[in-house]
Amino acid sequence: MSSNFLFWNCCGGVGSKIDTINLLLRQHSPEIMFISEAEYQPSHSWIRFQDYVIEPTLTWTYGKSRLIALLHQNSAFRKSSQSIPDDLELIAFENSTHKICGVYRPFTNVNGNTSETYFKSLIKTLTVAASSSTKKFCAAGDFNVNYEKPGHLKNQLEEWSIEFDLNQLVNVNTWERIVKVGEVHHLRKSRLDLVFSSVHDTVLEVLDKFNSDHKVIKVAFQLPNPMISRVLTKRRDYRKYNPDVISQLFIENMLNQSLTGDPEFDNDTITECMTMALDGLCPLRSIRTARSSDILDQGLEKAKKKRKRLLKKYNVRNTTKLLKKINQLNDFIKNKIVASRKQQLNLKMQGNNVKSFWNAISTLEGKKIRDEIKLQINGAVVDDPLILASEFADFFVGKVNTLSKNSGKADYSIGHSSLEITNEEIIEATKKMKNKLCSGEDEIPMKVARDIVTRHLDLFREFFNDCSLKGLPERWKIAIITPSFKSGDKEKVTQYRPISNLDSLSKIYERIVLQRLNSMDEMDGCFQHGFKENRSTVTAALELQDYVASRLDSGQIVGTYCIDLSAAFDLLRPDKFLKEMHEDLPLNLLQTLMDFLSNRQFKVQIGKTRSTSRKLLVGCVQGSILGPRLFTLYMRKLGDIFKDAHLVSFADDSYVSIARPRVDEVKIALEETMTVHDTFLRSIGMVTNVEKTELIFFSRKPIMDPPS
Repeated sequence: MSSNFLFWNCCGGVGSKIDTINLLLRQHSPEIMFISEAEYQPSHSWIRFQDYVIEPTLTWTYGKSRLIALLHQNSAFRKSSQSIPDDLELIAFENSTHKICGVYRPFTNVNGNTSETYFKSLIKTLTVAASSSTKKFCAAGDFNVNYEKPGHLKNQLEEWSIEFDLNQLVNVNTWERIVKVGEVHHLRKSRLDLVFSSVHDTVLEVLDKFNSDHKVIKVAFQLPNPMISRVLTKRRDYRKYNPDVISQLFIENMLNQSLTGDPEFDNDTITECMTMALDGLCPLRSIRTARSSDILDQGLEKAKKKRKRLLKKYNVRNTTKLLKKINQLNDFIKNKIVASRKQQLNLKMQGNNVKSFWNAISTLEGKKIRDEIKLQINGAVVDDPLILASEFADFFVGKVNTLSKNSGKADYSIGHSSLEITNEEIIEATKKMKNKLCSGEDEIPMKVARDIVTRHLDLFREFFNDCSLKGLPERWKIAIITPSFKSGDKEKVTQYRPISNLDSLSKIYERIVLQRLNSMDEMDGCFQHGFKENRSTVTAALELQDYVASRLDSGQIVGTYCIDLSAAFDLLRPDKFLKEMHEDLPLNLLQTLMDFLSNRQFKVQIGKTRSTSRKLLVGCVQGSILGPRLFTLYMRKLGDIFKDAHLVSFADDSYVSIARPRVDEVKIALEETMTVHDTFLRSIGMVTNVEKTELIFFSRKPIMDPPS
């Protein structure tokens, strides 16, 4: 069985074309043959094809199915689980690597649909099919859209194909009919049968007409995909970007919205005006770019271009000699890429840049390789983005709810009052934001947000104060979560953590609030080294080393343990946070923090597919600017519970050390301290992971019988 697929509008019903269809099946042995205008009825038991199963659509127009698929009984393809409207002539199949859609758009109206509404439904369904799968995608059939002439239907198809990086492969007329106009007969031709494919090096063949107005379209996936490919994508063209110009465009859009004289402007309108300014100055362009994993090398680029030329020749000549050369080039390109990646990693690891070094380590461990996500679900490997997004969402919210045993309350707000934010605070906050062109959910890069905000300080001061006075915009409370792989088995949902993607304006607002918190004295305790200026894991390790060394020098034995917390950031309890902080924070700041923690939701995004929203009843957002600081405040009284133990913390990792003259005394003191420690953690809703709790003893002399 070759990976061949046939698409044919038989014109007149499958019952009258059985011999022709059998001939095509024998000659080409397709895995699937899609037949339009089949006029098939279930009662037609006499219509059979050896080794093929008939799969009809469910439209049953006038009691008949106008599109059927003949599926080879040994094919690995199965009917897709995607929901397809009952009035649509579309059938989808998929295997582990490909998704194939057969399409037929009737020329006349059916089931009360106009031609326009039917086409919109078709595009919508194809959009779901293309976006909900990471597999190689192909949609083909009689679209009844003349690709030889301009028109709005053709424009919609082109926009859809560009969005999903699909190539339309048919470049000849596929429909011919002699039409009599008056006394003269004319031969009319059109390109109505189309093939949209994301599969590189798809082999396309337009066969002669077989007793029909339409030609048969044959699609084959015979060659392996090139290891490296250029991807058609949409990117903003920042060549004309100018901070002053975009700020002027923004304020003009605001004036058009009649907002500058009205204090009742909201986040959605401001974001819309920013987007309009960005679209006007830096429009989206469709360009072909190298993937992030591509290696740029002159010899490699020459080899890829040569392979591309040979592939074109092979599609025409189909000779063994050409195929051999192509395979040799594939091996050369593969080896070249492996060698180049090794060289790049070595350079990063040998440099003085600490961040580059650890990025290289993460790449070696597989954490930086952005493979498509696959999960083991009920014994099967699943890669459908919609199923994956839902599985991750259920896992993230289920894990937190199980650990927290929350009552279900989501709203902990205690009213609102203005923070009285100043222009100076906004300037300071924007200076600390990274000047990047990548964007969050609002698609506004931080660089653009900074340039606009700093040039219209009065407007945004009023806006941010309005947010604190009336409550945060609902959009800021909906996090778009991307699963981030931790370690271990990549097919286990438990090996991923949630990382939130937030709007640029919300990040600036969080930074302003964080500055207010940081301006207050050591509220989270001097033992905490996380999320502070001039503090890091290095300072934490040095403090612990200093304690251990000084006690060893005095002849004592030191015992140190580290209690591991399960989903620590996700278990911050807003009610307990309010109880803890209500006397120590100004009311307006406390109200803002409780608003930040209340009524939060999230959606999981896999590729371009998102899950439905889930409620976050507890926890602080991972990936937010304010979240880590709130967690350290939440844990601030941890240092007060120890009498003579030494505590060093970095974020949720805490190391407790005790020194005594004898090992048995250290053991007793550790047991007592750990009990007190565990009791405190439980009182604030934290859950300890006993299996990951570690214990170590330090001594100048060997300990003959170390405690277990």
